Amino acid sequence: MKSKKMLAILMASVMAFMGTGCGTQSDNKTAAPAGSETASEKTDGTGKTDDSNVPTIKIGQITNLTGSGAQSGNWHKVAAQSYIDWINDNGGIKSMGGAKIEIVVADGQSDNTQIKTATQRLLEDKDVCAVMSNDGSNYTVALCPLFEKYQVPCITMNYSNAITESGYQWIFSLAAKSSTIGPLQIDFLNWLKDEHGYNTDKVALIYADTEFGTNNAKGVRATIEDSGLELVVDEAYPPDITDASALVTKIIQSGAEAVFATSQYQDAKLIFSTMKSMNFHPVIVGGGQGMITSQMIDALGDSVIGMCSTAEFNWEQKQNYDNPELMEHLKRFCEASGEPWAPENALGAIDSCMVIVDALERCGSTDRTVLRDAIRECSIQAYPVGGDGHIKFDEDGLNTSAVNVVVQWQDMDGVLTPRLIYPPEFGSGEFVDYRSE
Repeated sequence: MKSKKMLAILMASVMAFMGTGCGTQSDNKTAAPAGSETASEKTDGTGKTDDSNVPTIKIGQITNLTGSGAQSGNWHKVAAQSYIDWINDNGGIKSMGGAKIEIVVADGQSDNTQIKTATQRLLEDKDVCAVMSNDGSNYTVALCPLFEKYQVPCITMNYSNAITESGYQWIFSLAAKSSTIGPLQIDFLNWLKDEHGYNTDKVALIYADTEFGTNNAKGVRATIEDSGLELVVDEAYPPDITDASALVTKIIQSGAEAVFATSQYQDAKLIFSTMKSMNFHPVIVGGGQGMITSQMIDALGDSVIGMCSTAEFNWEQKQNYDNPELMEHLKRFCEASGEPWAPENALGAIDSCMVIVDALERCGSTDRTVLRDAIRECSIQAYPVGGDGHIKFDEDGLNTSAVNVVVQWQDMDGVLTPRLIYPPEFGSGEFVDYRSE
């Protein structure tokens, strides 16, 4: 039900601009060798397009279609293919005789060794002129030396500082650096204090007692302590926790109204439901992708309402509503995937395709060096937030217009969705204070 409602809202927004166009998902193909760049489309005498002499351009997609990362990997695949289908259906790369694009997917199998092997095999194909890598910073950082070795331009939404601070010349990052997340969280807490009267001088940190939980808590703890805020609760809990009342009571008694939580779905459901039952509505600040997918609704239901999280960008940001083409691609992804909206993983895949397509159109070449240099001159409006909304890369491959943002789960006309609320100049929504409810 949530998917149908959200898709209806999204499609209604699009149709106000675009009419009733629709898109479908097509399977990835094994690409044929790139053809002549001067060939043009012909008709077979019936008015139908004859693509037999139209060149083919191969771009690679490095993602995880199997293993633990399969969900986000399949979002990447569907989003990229949906966008490329749209390009191919609307004349292909016009500066190259209407060339059609085929995506060649390298499945990393959610494994560090396998993803390197699959990527190397992909890069050895000389017909692959560029690649996308969007499945986790840990994977992309490990693959950067391969992009340099084979001299293939790569676009990623991963934001580890190492990607753009290591002198690499063949990788471009769409998102703001990971080091901006901590300051963003502190700025957000201060904004809540100034604008909404929250007691953010006192902060609680809770996390599952697992390797994942303790590692994430370490970074959050350093961010809080360096800010001068008072960390009044620093508590690990067992991952199989069955009663969260003592933990929630401790947070309430501490006076904290802001909680940094590193939790998995099941323990989060128990903790946040307990907070709700005790009429305690702190600001929950999560840390990205896992906190802002439709799976959160499946796991937590209405308990997600009010929770906040950092994000690289968000489908519902203000500038998207003013761009019919961007709204069209959101609609096409939802139709192809069945998702209620496009998670930031999917947006990253679409943005990566947009950058490569724009560069191909401008330079008219699949030469890797020529294409890389064209990517450096990119200036297109896309989904990353910041400035005028245009992607622009500096000499290190960093998108200088990108900023990280904060979203809040809200009830949007009967549908649960993460709304972009901070910084307020970029958001379509506004922060909702649930403490009085």
